[in-house]
Amino acid sequence: MSRIFLVGLLASGLLFGSNIKTFDHVFGGKKDDIGTSVIEITDGYLISAKSKSFSEHEFDGYIIKIDKSGKMIWENHYGGKNNDCFKTVVPYRDGFMLLGITESVGNRSKSFYLAEIDQNGTLLSSYAKYTHEYDEFIGKVLAVDGEDIIMGGNQKHVKLFDAEIDPLIFKTNRQAQTIWGKYYGGEDEDYIYNMLQIEDGYILVGKTESFDADEFDGYVVKIDKNGTKQWYNTFGGEENDVAYDIAPTPDGYMMVGTSESFDLRYKHVYVTKIDKTGKVLWEKLYGNDKEDDEGHAIATDKDNNYIIAGYTESQDREKRDELHLLKIDGDGKKLWNKSYGNKADDAGHDIIATEDGGYLVVGDKKSEKTRDSNVWVLKVDKDGNL
Repeated sequence: MSRIFLVGLLASGLLFGSNIKTFDHVFGGKKDDIGTSVIEITDGYLISAKSKSFSEHEFDGYIIKIDKSGKMIWENHYGGKNNDCFKTVVPYRDGFMLLGITESVGNRSKSFYLAEIDQNGTLLSSYAKYTHEYDEFIGKVLAVDGEDIIMGGNQKHVKLFDAEIDPLIFKTNRQAQTIWGKYYGGEDEDYIYNMLQIEDGYILVGKTESFDADEFDGYVVKIDKNGTKQWYNTFGGEENDVAYDIAPTPDGYMMVGTSESFDLRYKHVYVTKIDKTGKVLWEKLYGNDKEDDEGHAIATDKDNNYIIAGYTESQDREKRDELHLLKIDGDGKKLWNKSYGNKADDAGHDIIATEDGGYLVVGDKKSEKTRDSNVWVLKVDKDGNL
């Protein structure tokens, strides 16, 4: 199904003396709506999400297009009678390709949900992708190679008293016909959460229990354009560590995630820099010893600084989560960090450095009264100001 809804939202602002337009908007309806990723396009930004507000059933896939001032151009939702959502979006042909999860079509559990839309949000095609009838397939990563599509995520293979969880990447044509499909895990549970497309292949990041990990370790894998593994590495301490996102640097890559290792009392934002062969160059932690902090997304700006989005627990009696931004330089030096939110839980799930020199983050912002979430889109300048 596919219907378009137009709503008026908060007004945007313009910083005095700056050409960076900043704004603070929420989108959605009266039920839970959560933003998952964002890309910048010629005339604005395109946001992928999931929404219960416009469905009579469970979550639907939800897409929002806004202009450079944050004003909505259109919104649309897609799905069936069960849970469906989008995790990521990329430009494709004259429109966009989306990837997420569907329980409405496909196998008897969860399938990868691949959908193509045009510039106006009209659904052109959609497919469910899976390999086994009863397994769960969680769509996470998406890229394009000409008209071919690289897609994947994690497969949970259910066993009698246990389950195997492995990263799985497909290359398909436009009709979702498989060109190749490969797994990238070990003997225990392994996950990927994001993928960076580079000139000669792809870098996958996530977490692993394999490869002599104590608990979960951060996990990075390089594959070529044919899906052949070229190298991998693990990193972290004795407790749980994870990489959620990766960004390019002039001499390698910067990964961000969360750590519970290194004698920490609470979770910290965990940043690891690696070279182009996967060797760890340095790793640093950011946070405080009284509350949890998590890093969910990272982006590189024009000055080769790095902006990180996630959440931090407030340090007052409310004990709520606040959307948190952290800016570091190429050596990991903290340039600034700021928190945004209200008296309910908020978080940032994806961030981009925009062409005008600012940063745009998407996530979810909970209502103080109902505790339902709205898609939250926050545009700040290079210093984190609204």
